[in-house]
Amino acid sequence: MASRIASSDLSRRAVTFTLLVLAASLTIMLPVSPAALQPPFLACLVTGTGGPDDPAFTRLAAVGLHAAEGNGLVGRVVRGSSQADYARELTGCARDGAGITIGVGYGMATAVDRAATAFPRAAFAIVDVDVKTLTHRPGNVEGLVFRQQEAGYLAGYAAGLWAGGRGSAAVGAVGALDIPPVERALAGFRFGARRAHRGLRVLIGYSGDFNVPARCEEQAFAQIAKGSVVEFQAAGVCGAGVLSAARTQGIFGIGFGSDQGSLGPHVMTSVLERSDVAVEAAVRSARSGHVSGGRNVVFDARNGGVALGRWSPRVPASIRKAVSAQLALLKADRIRAIPTTVQ
Repeated sequence: MASRIASSDLSRRAVTFTLLVLAASLTIMLPVSPAALQPPFLACLVTGTGGPDDPAFTRLAAVGLHAAEGNGLVGRVVRGSSQADYARELTGCARDGAGITIGVGYGMATAVDRAATAFPRAAFAIVDVDVKTLTHRPGNVEGLVFRQQEAGYLAGYAAGLWAGGRGSAAVGAVGALDIPPVERALAGFRFGARRAHRGLRVLIGYSGDFNVPARCEEQAFAQIAKGSVVEFQAAGVCGAGVLSAARTQGIFGIGFGSDQGSLGPHVMTSVLERSDVAVEAAVRSARSGHVSGGRNVVFDARNGGVALGRWSPRVPASIRKAVSAQLALLKADRIRAIPTTVQ
């Protein structure tokens, strides 16, 4: 009897072992999806502090990166505060095999130029910089640029309507440096203001700095003393001084780049460069194997790259409606003569 029980136990163990071996064999033989064997696609975003791109603008760029994540695409955001930091982070992403590495802002142009030249097989992009202005003109960098003249135009049109409705003779704008993105914004502002209110005087000034609000505030105060009733800023972090001066003097200010409406009702509105739209588009395109190396990809009202921020509750509905109508015309490509330089 005992021998039969032992024999039965041995048989059960043999059957169990055989089933385990078969299961393991089947597992090994199951086909594996090629996608599961591929490493994740890494997209890097390198941001800085200050410069023409205020913190909100760079945060918006990160939003665009995160929007593209998923399905095997991994985003990495790294920050620097010096040219040495930018160079280290950009080259680090390239060494880690990033499918695309994106720098944000004019202040990163030199670092992107050098990193892309050192890693010619890696793909790079830079927000708000024309690739034709890079020293070495590397063919593996894509420029993500905006039609700042459209944003400036909307700001100017709003300012002109407000000034005209009050019989005022002047509005003002403060830029940081005489560089193409700033020039385009200021040129658009002047054009829009005079289109809304013919004969309006448009005061233009430069702070010479992107990072010190006091310098922009000084320029704005000088323009307000000359009769400006709306102040537009195109000066990054420094531009906070323009909006502060507007609040102090009881007039409207208009933000640029990101939505500055949270500062208070003295901010008439903001005209936006949608860095999130640009970054998300660049990452998705790179994931598909398409990077416009050596060329610019332009973002404007038609593709959602230029937009309006929130309105102050103090702004009449008639002005909001009129400016929104101008945005619709831009989207329809029916306003084409906006200048790109201040004359």
